[in-house]
Amino acid sequence: MKARPKGKIALVYSSGVGRAVQPVLDSYALARALRGLADRAECGELLGAAVAVWTEAEGVEMRVAGLLERDIIKAHYAASRLVDALLYYDRDERG
Repeated sequence: MKARPKGKIALVYSSGVGRAVQPVLDSYALARALRGLADRAECGELLGAAVAVWTEAEGVEMRVAGLLERDIIKAHYAASRLVDALLYYDRDERG
């Protein structure tokens, strides 16, 4: 399953459906989204993850797990896709 946002960054929730990002300061929603991803990982649907989170102390914590922990090329590719989506969120898929 791949998320392919059109014009806006999309988050993929446990259902695999993308939605436009509208930042909401809601720890419960964050917990639900992370639990959904954990459930998908336990079922074998997700093979690896690279996650960056913003903490209450305004610091960044990062974790790499699963396949991406062992495959630096795939981990770098995943991180590059995220950076590209963040930098060029207003561009459509044609570039």
